[in-house]
Amino acid sequence: MKGDRTWAPDAFTGAVTGALAGGVVLAFRWIIEHGQSAFLPDGRVGNYESLPAWAVVALPLGGGWLLGLVFERLRRLGAPTGG
Repeated sequence: MKGDRTWAPDAFTGAVTGALAGGVVLAFRWIIEHGQSAFLPDGRVGNYESLPAWAVVALPLGGGWLLGLVFERLRRLGAPTGG
């Protein structure tokens, strides 16, 4: 009968891990939504249609440029970047 309760620590660990993962997902979504409402026109989430034409071009280009700089920096530090 001693072996019947060996699942309890695993179940507790799984429940705690699942709750923490759910909290991370909710926090990430909250950050994204509040960032959009702070920077997009009219404070509406997903309101990309009302951005000026220059922003529609400049934001993706700037984001790609920034990611390129980050990956270049990581490569120089010796981190594997897949390239």
